[in-house]
Amino acid sequence: MAKAAFRVDDGIIPGHVNVDLGHSSAKFRNAHLSAQLNVGGAADIDGNLNVDGSLIVDGPVTMPLFEGGGGGGGVSAAQSIAFAIALG
Repeated sequence: MAKAAFRVDDGIIPGHVNVDLGHSSAKFRNAHLSAQLNVGGAADIDGNLNVDGSLIVDGPVTMPLFEGGGGGGGVSAAQSIAFAIALG
């Protein structure tokens, strides 16, 4: 696929129809933003989320804790509780 540059002088402004930026088979490589990012739906992250500053969450947060996700070598929630009881 040939690479083609594009220029947007007045911003990308969606009209009265749904507008996508990128595609599941043609993704943007990097996004560099200098201001606020507002997401009105789900934000799925398939890698690390590095935050340099405050992370402000307005609503519930669900994370798989202690279930061996990530780099391996973790313990289950039940094992963690058993260790805590055993070690006092």
